Amino acid sequence: MMKKSILLAICVIQTLNSNIIIRPALEPDLLEIINLDRKVSWEYFKPIFLQYTGLPLAENPEELLEKDLEFDKEMFIQSIHNQNNRYLNIAINSDKIVGFIAFRVEKSTIYIELILVDKDYRYKKIGQRLIDTMISNFKNIDSIGLIVLDKNISAIKFYQTYGFKQQEMPKDINLPKDYPHIYLFYRFDV
Repeated sequence: MMKKSILLAICVIQTLNSNIIIRPALEPDLLEIINLDRKVSWEYFKPIFLQYTGLPLAENPEELLEKDLEFDKEMFIQSIHNQNNRYLNIAINSDKIVGFIAFRVEKSTIYIELILVDKDYRYKKIGQRLIDTMISNFKNIDSIGLIVLDKNISAIKFYQTYGFKQQEMPKDINLPKDYPHIYLFYRFDV
C-alpha cells in the first residue's frame, strides 16, 4: 500500500510541474510579483530579522521589510523593461504567478538578485526550472553569482545541489560587516 501512495505523490508532482510555464515578466504582472514577494518575504524573513538585533531597524522588522520591498519594486520595474542588464522571469501555474527569478548580466556572469517560489509550490523543481531557463537564454555565460542569507539553509542546500560553492564576498559588493549574508558562486565547465 505504501508503494502506491508514493507513486501517486510522484505523479501529482510531475503533473503539477509540467503545468508550470516560465516566461519573461510583463508590466501587468508587477502587482502580483510584488504581492508574492511581500508574502514570502514576510513569512520567511521576519523571524530571521528578529535574530539580528545589530541590524538597522531590527527592532521594527516591518519597517525593514518595507524598505527591502521598495528596493525590490524598483528592481522589478527595471527588470521588466530590461534596463541596466536586469531581467525577470516568472513561473506561472494556471494564471497564478508561483515564483520568479530576478537577475542581471555583467560580461560573462549572471548575478541572481532574487529567486522566490511560493511555499505551496516548493520542492517541485520550479527554482531549478527558473535557473535553467535563465541560463538557456544567454550565450557566452560562464558563471553565476548570488548572495543569500546565511540562515536560509534550504536555499543554500538548493544552490549547493546545483553546484554553487561558497566564496569570499567580492570586494565591489559593499555590505555592512555584520550583514548576515554569504556569497555563492558557480562556474560552468568551459
